[in-house]
Amino acid sequence: MAAQGPGLGGQMGPGQMPVSVLSGMHPQQGGMMPQGAGGMIPQGGMVSQQVGMLSQSGMVPVQQQANPQVQPSSIGPVAGQPQQPVVEIDPIAKFKSLLPRLKESLVNLFKTGGHLFYQNATQDETGVQYEHVSGRFDKSLEEFYAICDQIEICLRLAYEILQQDRDSARNTPNPVLPQKTDAPQPEGQLYSHYLSTVRAQISCAKDIRDLLHECLKNFPEHSHP
Repeated sequence: MAAQGPGLGGQMGPGQMPVSVLSGMHPQQGGMMPQGAGGMIPQGGMVSQQVGMLSQSGMVPVQQQANPQVQPSSIGPVAGQPQQPVVEIDPIAKFKSLLPRLKESLVNLFKTGGHLFYQNATQDETGVQYEHVSGRFDKSLEEFYAICDQIEICLRLAYEILQQDRDSARNTPNPVLPQKTDAPQPEGQLYSHYLSTVRAQISCAKDIRDLLHECLKNFPEHSHP
């Protein structure tokens, strides 16, 4: 006859528990877990019990092993980090830097064109087929034209800057100084004063234009015989 639990009238010895009770017991369901020498621990709760004991003693950081968190500084840039200032490119300096590339591209274009011309001449004389380099010649020619376009843009920009500087020197003789300067600067006007001067000149030109239109309207029509 099988042994029964204490509630069913069964008898047990000291320090013993029925197998049916142990099989249905779980540490997370409120079951008892004796830890004495004569007690028994269910197999499913053994790992969780050991990890819990080690975490309480401070030997194993459970949070770092279970779910390590990535620091926000390693994901993206730190908030408030100063951005690098934008450096303005001088068109003359850009033009000087493009000259060696233009020379190299022109030499490569001449070499490719000469090789293609030699192959075509040899093929016409001997009839032997050679590997055509027309694709390389087109690529070299396109690269040469691209560098020429960049140089043209730089020169046009430099010319426009020079024209604006001449117009500013003619219309506003005083030199324009930056607003914040550490070193002492010669006599001149700030950029804010320069803007006010330009606005005054535009307003004056507009008034003169309006006066001329009014005078033209007031002139009587003269009929010539």
